[in-house]
Amino acid sequence: MRPYETMIIFDTSVEEPAMSAVLGRVNEAVRAGGGTPGQLTRWGKRPLAYELDEHREGYYVLLEFTAEPSLPAELDRMLILADEVLRHKVVRVPDKVVGRAPAGPPADFARPSRSGPDDRGPRRRSPGTFASQGRPGPAGSRAAPTLTTDRGAPGAPSLPAEDAMPGSADAGEAVEVEGAGVQAPPDE
Repeated sequence: MRPYETMIIFDTSVEEPAMSAVLGRVNEAVRAGGGTPGQLTRWGKRPLAYELDEHREGYYVLLEFTAEPSLPAELDRMLILADEVLRHKVVRVPDKVVGRAPAGPPADFARPSRSGPDDRGPRRRSPGTFASQGRPGPAGSRAAPTLTTDRGAPGAPSLPAEDAMPGSADAGEAVEVEGAGVQAPPDE
Protein backbone atom coordinates (compact mmCIF):
# COMPACT_ATOMS: atom_id res chain seq x y z
CA MET A 1 0.00 0.00 0.00
CA ARG A 2 1.28 3.41 -0.97
CA PRO A 3 0.08 6.88 0.05
CA TYR A 4 -1.46 9.10 -2.65
CA GLU A 5 -3.02 12.53 -2.95
CA THR A 6 -5.57 13.55 -5.53
CA MET A 7 -6.31 17.18 -6.32
CA ILE A 8 -9.65 17.56 -8.07
CA ILE A 9 -10.80 20.86 -9.57
CA PHE A 10 -14.55 21.00 -10.09
CA ASP A 11 -16.49 23.37 -12.31
CA THR A 12 -17.89 26.15 -10.10
CA SER A 13 -21.33 25.84 -11.69
CA VAL A 14 -21.67 22.28 -10.33
CA GLU A 15 -23.99 21.94 -7.33
CA GLU A 16 -22.82 20.47 -4.01
CA PRO A 17 -24.75 17.17 -4.39
CA ALA A 18 -23.07 16.49 -7.76
CA MET A 19 -19.61 17.16 -6.26
CA SER A 20 -20.38 14.88 -3.32
CA ALA A 21 -21.51 12.16 -5.73
CA VAL A 22 -18.19 12.28 -7.63
CA LEU A 23 -16.22 12.25 -4.36
CA GLY A 24 -18.35 9.31 -3.16
CA ARG A 25 -17.55 7.38 -6.35
CA VAL A 26 -13.83 8.09 -5.86
CA ASN A 27 -14.00 6.83 -2.24
CA GLU A 28 -15.88 3.70 -3.37
CA ALA A 29 -13.27 3.03 -6.05
CA VAL A 30 -10.49 3.36 -3.46
CA ARG A 31 -12.24 0.91 -1.11
CA ALA A 32 -13.03 -1.50 -3.98
CA GLY A 33 -9.35 -1.46 -4.97
CA GLY A 34 -8.31 -2.50 -1.47
CA GLY A 35 -7.24 0.97 -0.38
CA THR A 36 -8.30 3.19 2.49
CA PRO A 37 -9.65 6.71 1.91
CA GLY A 38 -7.97 9.36 4.02
CA GLN A 39 -8.65 12.97 4.78
CA LEU A 40 -10.81 15.05 2.44
CA THR A 41 -9.96 18.78 2.43
CA ARG A 42 -12.19 21.26 0.62
CA TRP A 43 -10.21 24.31 -0.40
CA GLY A 44 -13.20 26.04 -1.97
CA LYS A 45 -13.35 28.41 -4.94
CA ARG A 46 -10.01 29.64 -6.18
CA PRO A 47 -8.84 31.35 -9.37
CA LEU A 48 -7.22 29.05 -11.91
CA ALA A 49 -3.64 29.69 -12.97
CA TYR A 50 -4.87 29.89 -16.56
CA GLU A 51 -8.22 29.70 -18.30
CA LEU A 52 -9.60 26.17 -18.81
CA ASP A 53 -12.46 25.78 -21.27
CA GLU A 54 -13.49 29.40 -20.61
CA HIS A 55 -13.45 28.85 -16.81
CA ARG A 56 -11.48 31.25 -14.64
CA GLU A 57 -12.33 29.70 -11.25
CA GLY A 58 -12.53 26.20 -9.92
CA TYR A 59 -13.63 24.46 -6.73
CA TYR A 60 -10.57 22.66 -5.31
CA VAL A 61 -10.74 19.43 -3.29
CA LEU A 62 -7.75 17.46 -1.95
CA LEU A 63 -8.26 13.76 -1.20
CA GLU A 64 -5.63 11.63 0.55
CA PHE A 65 -5.72 7.82 0.40
CA THR A 66 -3.57 4.70 0.47
CA ALA A 67 -3.87 2.07 -2.24
CA GLU A 68 -2.07 -0.39 -4.49
CA PRO A 69 -0.06 1.06 -7.42
CA SER A 70 -2.71 -0.02 -9.95
CA LEU A 71 -5.49 2.14 -8.45
CA PRO A 72 -4.33 5.63 -9.64
CA ALA A 73 -4.78 4.58 -13.28
CA GLU A 74 -8.38 3.54 -12.51
CA LEU A 75 -9.02 6.87 -10.74
CA ASP A 76 -7.58 8.77 -13.71
CA ARG A 77 -9.96 6.96 -16.06
CA MET A 78 -12.92 7.67 -13.78
CA LEU A 79 -12.13 11.36 -13.26
CA ILE A 80 -11.44 12.03 -16.95
CA LEU A 81 -14.93 10.76 -17.75
CA ALA A 82 -16.63 12.87 -15.04
CA ASP A 83 -18.16 15.97 -16.65
CA GLU A 84 -18.12 17.87 -13.34
CA VAL A 85 -14.31 17.74 -13.12
CA LEU A 86 -12.24 20.37 -14.94
CA ARG A 87 -8.83 18.92 -14.01
CA HIS A 88 -7.40 16.37 -11.61
CA LYS A 89 -4.00 15.03 -10.63
CA VAL A 90 -3.13 11.89 -8.69
CA VAL A 91 0.36 11.89 -7.16
CA ARG A 92 2.20 9.46 -4.95
CA VAL A 93 3.27 11.02 -1.66
CA PRO A 94 7.01 10.44 -1.06
CA ASP A 95 7.85 8.17 1.87
CA LYS A 96 9.74 10.92 3.69
CA VAL A 97 6.60 13.12 3.64
CA VAL A 98 4.19 10.48 4.94
CA GLY A 99 2.93 11.34 8.42
CA ARG A 100 3.20 15.10 7.96
CA ALA A 101 0.39 17.48 8.79
CA PRO A 102 -2.25 17.54 6.05
CA ALA A 103 -1.82 20.21 3.43
CA GLY A 104 -4.16 23.15 3.72
CA PRO A 105 -4.88 25.79 1.14
CA PRO A 106 -1.75 27.73 0.18
CA ALA A 107 -1.37 31.19 1.61
CA ASP A 108 -1.21 34.10 -0.80
CA PHE A 109 2.14 33.98 -2.49
CA ALA A 110 4.49 36.75 -1.43
CA ARG A 111 7.86 37.15 -3.07
CA PRO A 112 10.82 37.32 -0.72
CA SER A 113 12.43 40.71 -0.56
CA ARG A 114 15.77 41.21 -2.21
CA SER A 115 17.41 43.21 0.50
CA GLY A 116 20.65 41.23 0.39
CA PRO A 117 23.47 41.55 -2.10
CA ASP A 118 22.61 40.82 -5.69
CA ASP A 119 24.79 37.93 -6.83
CA ARG A 120 23.56 37.97 -10.42
CA GLY A 121 26.11 40.57 -11.54
CA PRO A 122 25.51 43.88 -13.27
CA ARG A 123 22.29 44.19 -15.18
CA ARG A 124 23.39 46.84 -17.69
CA ARG A 125 26.69 47.46 -19.32
CA SER A 126 28.19 50.88 -19.56
CA PRO A 127 28.26 52.47 -23.03
CA GLY A 128 32.04 52.21 -23.04
CA THR A 129 31.89 48.43 -22.78
CA PHE A 130 29.86 48.14 -25.97
CA ALA A 131 31.90 50.72 -27.84
CA SER A 132 35.21 49.05 -26.93
CA GLN A 133 33.92 45.80 -28.41
CA GLY A 134 32.90 47.46 -31.66
CA ARG A 135 29.23 46.76 -31.03
CA PRO A 136 26.48 49.35 -30.94
CA GLY A 137 25.58 50.23 -27.39
CA PRO A 138 22.52 51.73 -25.73
CA ALA A 139 20.84 54.68 -27.41
CA GLY A 140 22.96 57.79 -27.25
CA SER A 141 26.27 55.99 -26.64
CA ARG A 142 27.43 56.27 -30.26
CA ALA A 143 26.14 57.75 -33.45
CA ALA A 144 23.88 55.40 -35.32
CA PRO A 145 25.51 53.81 -38.37
CA THR A 146 24.50 55.35 -41.65
CA LEU A 147 24.09 53.32 -44.81
CA THR A 148 24.73 54.82 -48.18
CA THR A 149 24.53 53.29 -51.64
CA ASP A 150 26.90 50.78 -53.13
CA ARG A 151 26.40 50.05 -56.80
CA GLY A 152 28.20 47.04 -58.08
CA ALA A 153 28.43 44.92 -54.96
CA PRO A 154 26.13 41.90 -55.31
CA GLY A 155 23.22 41.99 -52.88
CA ALA A 156 23.96 45.55 -51.76
CA PRO A 157 21.24 48.21 -51.82
CA SER A 158 21.21 50.21 -55.00
CA LEU A 159 19.52 53.61 -55.29
CA PRO A 160 19.11 55.80 -58.38
CA ALA A 161 21.29 58.90 -58.41
CA GLU A 162 18.37 61.21 -57.63
CA ASP A 163 17.61 59.18 -54.45
CA ALA A 164 21.16 59.43 -53.10
CA MET A 165 21.47 61.28 -49.83
CA PRO A 166 22.64 64.88 -50.08
CA GLY A 167 26.20 65.21 -48.90
CA SER A 168 26.93 61.53 -49.49
CA ALA A 169 29.14 60.00 -52.14
CA ASP A 170 28.19 60.30 -55.77
CA ALA A 171 25.77 57.69 -57.04
CA GLY A 172 27.64 54.62 -58.19
CA GLU A 173 30.60 55.09 -55.84
CA ALA A 174 31.17 52.34 -53.27
CA VAL A 175 30.73 53.55 -49.71
CA GLU A 176 30.86 51.46 -46.52
CA VAL A 177 28.82 51.72 -43.34
CA GLU A 178 30.18 54.37 -40.98
CA GLY A 179 30.94 53.21 -37.47
CA ALA A 180 31.57 49.60 -38.47
CA GLY A 181 35.35 49.92 -38.30
CA VAL A 182 35.81 50.23 -42.08
CA GLN A 183 35.94 53.06 -44.61
CA ALA A 184 34.13 56.29 -43.91
CA PRO A 185 32.21 58.10 -46.69
CA PRO A 186 34.29 60.51 -48.68
CA ASP A 187 34.11 64.15 -47.62
CA GLU A 188 33.06 66.78 -50.14
